[in-house]
Amino acid sequence: REFLISKNETVNNFKLENDSLFVSNLSYQYGSGFKLSNISFDAHTGDIIGVCGKVRCGKTTLLRALSGLYDYSGSALLGNHEIKEFSNNPKQYISYCNQDVALFSDTIKNNIVLDRIGNINKALETSTLNNDLDDIGGLDYMLSHTNANISGGQQKRLQMARALYSNCSLILLDDPFQSVNQALAIKMIDELKNYNESIIILACNNNSVLSKVDKIIYLNDNEMLFDTYDNLLNNKSFKELMEA
Repeated sequence: REFLISKNETVNNFKLENDSLFVSNLSYQYGSGFKLSNISFDAHTGDIIGVCGKVRCGKTTLLRALSGLYDYSGSALLGNHEIKEFSNNPKQYISYCNQDVALFSDTIKNNIVLDRIGNINKALETSTLNNDLDDIGGLDYMLSHTNANISGGQQKRLQMARALYSNCSLILLDDPFQSVNQALAIKMIDELKNYNESIIILACNNNSVLSKVDKIIYLNDNEMLFDTYDNLLNNKSFKELMEA
């Protein structure tokens, strides 16, 4: 499930009062197992926030909670509306690019657009998928039911283009640089800065990418730090993660 509706559409007078995100003591627990605890931070239009940490630290859990997929405790206000309220509205303001690729047996274009209004050229350029279109066969190229006729990296970037297409207020990208080489990853993070009407939160451990974001949520042993890349380098465990 992905939320991919334009922030310019409203239903039943449900409208964002601003494009700021305020998260306070957000927690989520899987039964008696893993628990994401007391996450607090704020972000504003034009911000790019990184989320990093060791495997199974809660990066994906945090993004899914912010997408409304998980019934978290605490508060996550986007435009003064609790994100959990959004799931009751057919029009949404959040786009979520899952870690796992989910594409359809349809054309490249239709996989991105999904019958929405948006900017496909900007989404293609930011995801760098525009560089591959000629080799793939263009926007009208039909994907197979297994998606085996395009590479894993192209699949991931196609899904990223879908999430970017409608320029939502909050864009959540889970490991968007998976199967992407370092040069492309750096180009993509630079291009993401053009989405200055959105808040972008991305999960990854790529130090070259994280050094370019505005702030970082570092998840470590059920605790979090929220600071700039340069300041977090003073933390021993963060520095070790970046050097790994």
